[in-house]
Amino acid sequence: MCISDCEIKRRPPSYTIDTTRYFRNEYGSQTELYWLVGGDMLEDLPRWHRIRELLDECNICLMLRPGFDKLQLDGFTEIFGTERVKKLQQNIITNPLVDISSTKIRQKITAGEDVSQLLPPAVLAYIKEHGLYAGAF
Repeated sequence: MCISDCEIKRRPPSYTIDTTRYFRNEYGSQTELYWLVGGDMLEDLPRWHRIRELLDECNICLMLRPGFDKLQLDGFTEIFGTERVKKLQQNIITNPLVDISSTKIRQKITAGEDVSQLLPPAVLAYIKEHGLYAGAF
């Protein structure tokens, strides 16, 4: 696993489908691509840019989160189609449910709150070193 800045370098708007196609081009058509999404984003998926193509081109993995630990995908069959919903159901990731999100962490950093218990030390050091989330620290 590695971090990529391809979305930052791309002119806005930056869509997930563009990012997956970038990586498909970089690593070849035989490479399996996975996109991790919090289960709380499930209701927003139908509004994602070219979502049906995205579902066909990569594996969207829904990670369970507190309050979203019972994902109901049946209502999406009409929107996405049966095969895409089956693919989503196969890619539900159960993990320890931690009631925090990246949005909350960014908000806490911006507000000057302590996030040392929420991030690995190296990540926090990187955020400080690069002055991410303006006004923090």
